[in-house]
Amino acid sequence: DMIINELRLLNMLSSRANKDEMNEGLINIWAFANYFGMQQGQVKNYEEHDRYMYAIYPHSDYQLHSTPLNHSIVAAMDLVPKFKKDYGLQKVHTVFLTDGSSNNIDYKYEWSDEVHPLDNKPDDFEGEFKPTSIRGSYRSEEKLIVVKDPITNKKWTSNQEEKTKYSYDSGFGYQSQTKILLSFLKERVPGMSVTNFFIAGRNRKGTVSRNDIEYIFELNYWDDADKIKSIQKEILKNNVAVCTTQAWDEMYVLPGGEKLNVSDDDMSEIKPGEFKKSDLKKAFGKMSSGRKNSRPLLNKFIGMIA
Repeated sequence: DMIINELRLLNMLSSRANKDEMNEGLINIWAFANYFGMQQGQVKNYEEHDRYMYAIYPHSDYQLHSTPLNHSIVAAMDLVPKFKKDYGLQKVHTVFLTDGSSNNIDYKYEWSDEVHPLDNKPDDFEGEFKPTSIRGSYRSEEKLIVVKDPITNKKWTSNQEEKTKYSYDSGFGYQSQTKILLSFLKERVPGMSVTNFFIAGRNRKGTVSRNDIEYIFELNYWDDADKIKSIQKEILKNNVAVCTTQAWDEMYVLPGGEKLNVSDDDMSEIKPGEFKKSDLKKAFGKMSSGRKNSRPLLNKFIGMIA
């Protein structure tokens, strides 16, 4: 069994919410985003300028750290089929929003029938000892790693001799884990599309570096210089490039920072504790109107799920 204890999934918005709860949830997420934006110097403090949404300072359990994408994919193997069944859906689209590659799923549980020395059976004990779980790791020197889904019986077996074209990530490393686990998720829900919105530009200007493009699209500058330049031009023009060489149905590679236009959104009409639904609708309407740079992305996504 894989150990994904470090994962915390928070259900912050839901179709089960009424209109008031949904509006409050959207406002709170916006405020959370401003907190992290202030930490990175991407937005100013609300108290200094009334154009910016106020910030909510999150509890330590809500802080952001690593990227447990692979862990989330494992959790989705139970959550998505249950969601589809509970709501009687015929077609499901699953979307992951990330700003980096996943950290490793490093550990697994192994089961042993051996009795631990400290668990010696008392003389008056009449029962039987149960197998003991042992925390083990996926070691790179292991010759064979087998991953099997007990529900679909889909199985993957490692081949240590194989490596990706320009990557040292062989076996069951973090990059190959994502691809493998996505194939298992798709097997759980046949016909489901799985999309990744990947915010690759992490500096203030949101520039997607050549190295990022090489890594994401599995290219090499010496052999694929023209292809890399073409992708860079596409991102500059449309604010998005589509990658289909990964296990996702489509991965939308996006710039970050100023290219997301977060700090230019005028939310001055939204005051904490005083806003009305009409104010919220009007503010979001202003933000979305005239944004030509977002249309190519929306058109691509709509075309895929239609």
